[in-house]
Amino acid sequence: AGVSILLPVLLDELNAAGVPDEAVEITLATGTHARHTAGDFAAIVGADVAARIRWRHHDARAAAEQADLGTTRAGTPIRLDRAIIDADLKILTGRIIPHYFAGFGGGRKAILPGVAGLDTILANHRLTLDPGGTGFHPGVRPCSLAHNPVHLDMLEAAGRVEGTFVVNTLLDADHQLVGVVAGGLAATHETGCRLAGAMLRRR
Repeated sequence: AGVSILLPVLLDELNAAGVPDEAVEITLATGTHARHTAGDFAAIVGADVAARIRWRHHDARAAAEQADLGTTRAGTPIRLDRAIIDADLKILTGRIIPHYFAGFGGGRKAILPGVAGLDTILANHRLTLDPGGTGFHPGVRPCSLAHNPVHLDMLEAAGRVEGTFVVNTLLDADHQLVGVVAGGLAATHETGCRLAGAMLRRR
């Protein structure tokens, strides 16, 4: 719901700053999820944006299309979509809601898993497991960030990407747009998570 409201405003701001529609490309940051049809894309972004802006899918299995940015402290190989790395500006959109193992959605998830290679995604998601072999890591749960190894690994990997700017939406329990946060990757996401948690967590 939020992105179809947000994107026309964002595109108009880019146009006003001298960036024409022809210089903009939307990448669907699907990670390992199914590819969207043109109809799906129009339903997500709205018919006006679908008609204005060219778009592409990320392919997590296309290793030849990925750039290697080293490894995280947890040992995750940082292999990301080269088209994203090469872009002058990466505007990361998405919604911030509780996520069952990343703590919250939004922010860094547009990079990892969004436009990451399969090996990168699998290595990151393995961090859900407790190294002691007792099940899930205790920090891996909804609304958990500070001690969540999956989130911290995502944040570190996304922090290797230069030229990012986050514009994330906040939706209420009825999926209605109630707010937007924008700015640098880590601080903006942290602010959005705090607001989303206040709205959506049961005390």
